[in-house]
Amino acid sequence: MQKIFSQAIAIAFKRYRRDWLFSLCSIFSMAAFLVPLLTIFGLKDGIVGTLSNRLAVDPGTLEISPVGHPNFSPKFFDDLESDPDVTFVIPNTRDVSNVLVLSRPNRQPLRVATGATAPGDPLTALAEPGAIPGAADRPTGLREIWISRKAADALGVGPGETVAGRVSRAEAGYLEHAETEFTVLGILPGFTADAEMILGSLELIRAVELFRSGFGHQELGWKGRDPSKLAPGDQVVYQQFRLYARDLDAVGRVQERLRSEGVMVKARTAEIARVRSMDTAFSIVTLTLLAVVGIGALASASSGSLDQVAKNRKSLACLALLGLGKRHLFAFSSFQAALSGLLASVLAAGLFILTARILNYLFMGSINNVERFCTLSWAKLGSASGAVVLFMILASLAAYKALSNIEPSEGMRDV
Repeated sequence: MQKIFSQAIAIAFKRYRRDWLFSLCSIFSMAAFLVPLLTIFGLKDGIVGTLSNRLAVDPGTLEISPVGHPNFSPKFFDDLESDPDVTFVIPNTRDVSNVLVLSRPNRQPLRVATGATAPGDPLTALAEPGAIPGAADRPTGLREIWISRKAADALGVGPGETVAGRVSRAEAGYLEHAETEFTVLGILPGFTADAEMILGSLELIRAVELFRSGFGHQELGWKGRDPSKLAPGDQVVYQQFRLYARDLDAVGRVQERLRSEGVMVKARTAEIARVRSMDTAFSIVTLTLLAVVGIGALASASSGSLDQVAKNRKSLACLALLGLGKRHLFAFSSFQAALSGLLASVLAAGLFILTARILNYLFMGSINNVERFCTLSWAKLGSASGAVVLFMILASLAAYKALSNIEPSEGMRDV
């Protein structure tokens, strides 16, 4: 049985080569259907994928910030940390209390905003190359900071180098200063922090705020009232925080959760919704074109299969006379259809790659070097090729009835 199938396929291949002009027309006809479809799918993956990746890579897209100055207890942050939609959250001090002055020799002093950080911070995870190895995965020391690119350029400082920090306060009519040397762990890229700012441990940020209120810090050597008489750490009330959702879909859920708890927040949900809407629109367009083109391609491939059966009717009858059953004859026809589908998909993939390169070149001004305006992965191209082969075999089913009507005796009439 297997030998008969092999013989039927061998004969089909020889017939396919003999009718090379018809086979070539079939290949180009199917490729003409495939290239526009692949281009539409490539534009969907390129445009929507690029926009989605830009949103996902930029931590600011996933950030949710409070509006106003409500009070947040440590329990509030503990509850958020247990939320699976939250990937990182840390409290922060009041905006008016988080300013520090940095200075280096032969450089103008620079006022920078301060923020708290901890292991798992999306900002430090994206630090520029050259950061101290492993620094983002461990707690930041009291005398260690992360600095934004803008501030680093102004001070001429890099990872591993030191910078002097000064905080000031007015006490009893006199201006008092406290200074400390900080080690720079790494530089935050411009797209994550476009302001002049630093990130330090929550203890450091808290110490800056307390110094302005008249308190000191023994480890830092800052003089002032004893802060041990203040409320313990688990009772400190904060008025700001920095929170990042796990992914784009989680931003809306976290925002709704906080609003339901009476916390007014701001997030880039409108921008995310626009990209989602564009994705939906592209999906509708591609599915519509897929249906329309699919019907046309099915009709074209089916008529081609029927034409082949009609053209080779006597030859197929002779094969039936030699012992090939209807299943073997169908293998004869479906093999030719599958071969046309495979070659057409390879040709279409090559033409698509050429088209995609032209489009990417024409729109290179609006995309980054690692982004693509039109693209499809090799896995998707391979899946498309497999789908085309199955589609052509399905189209060859139209010839099954014609094959079933072939009588072996038809091969003897002209003998």
